[in-house]
Amino acid sequence: MARNLAKHTEGHTFVYNRTREKSEKLQEELGPHKIKIMDTFSELVIMSDVVFTNLANDEVVSSVYDGIVHTLKVGMSLLSTLQFVFLGY
Repeated sequence: MARNLAKHTEGHTFVYNRTREKSEKLQEELGPHKIKIMDTFSELVIMSDVVFTNLANDEVVSSVYDGIVHTLKVGMSLLSTLQFVFLGY
């Protein structure tokens, strides 16, 4: 998601990943002029007007969002998707 946003927008795309190496790999691919790595999710929220999340499950969503409630701003957009794995039937 961050890769596509960075490729098709001007300026920096701020990214945070609980696994920092994933953010660093994206920054190496697209360059520091496109990807700005944030040290915490709260820092990313403070710097942003629109935040996209793609988290693994409800437990992770709760733990991440509980940490940012105090940093949300009036008028900002917070969009969340959940990852899922199709196991078949």
